[in-house]
Amino acid sequence: SNNQQKLEDEIKSGKHMGQLLSFIEETEANSSTKDGPILELGVFRGGTTICFAKFLQNIKSKRMIYACDTFSGFPYADIRDEQYDETNHELKKTDYDYVIKKYEEFGVANHITALKGTFEDTLYQKLDKMKFSFVLSDSDLYKSTQFSLEFLESRMCKGGIIAFHNYGDCKLGVWGETDAVDEFCHKNKMELNTEKSIPYLKF
Repeated sequence: SNNQQKLEDEIKSGKHMGQLLSFIEETEANSSTKDGPILELGVFRGGTTICFAKFLQNIKSKRMIYACDTFSGFPYADIRDEQYDETNHELKKTDYDYVIKKYEEFGVANHITALKGTFEDTLYQKLDKMKFSFVLSDSDLYKSTQFSLEFLESRMCKGGIIAFHNYGDCKLGVWGETDAVDEFCHKNKMELNTEKSIPYLKF
């Protein structure tokens, strides 16, 4: 708590972070998911990853976190094009080396593998053989979310959870992530759980 300003991440607020950590705890207690790694899709400046890793240390879990991001802002224009320009300007305020150094400063680097690049360039190439226990989808865009969900469709542990940080309305209208999640749910006849502060799917 003494270093919370250094986290530089909006999800550190209690309500959202508490829910995400409860998902990690739930999957740690489940024999079907306790050995599955955690995946973060959209990292920004690494604050959420650090909170996840600190929690894993506290509960003495050996699970790894794979943190995927371009570390340079949105990788392409989405279906809402210029509406994301202002947001993308803010998201460019990150850097791979900066985030890696911060992981080291917080003493959590041994729990995290950061993968730099678009999801198209990293997910199948680096993580193809894995089954994930918990995933935080925080990629905002339609195309990124659609691609990652197609990848994850057959790569979630039984009882695994995907949480969607940017599902729903935003100041720009509706996040592109929303359409991708709705399409995925319709295609796979799954129901999105919306009773908590961050919507999620359970497999």
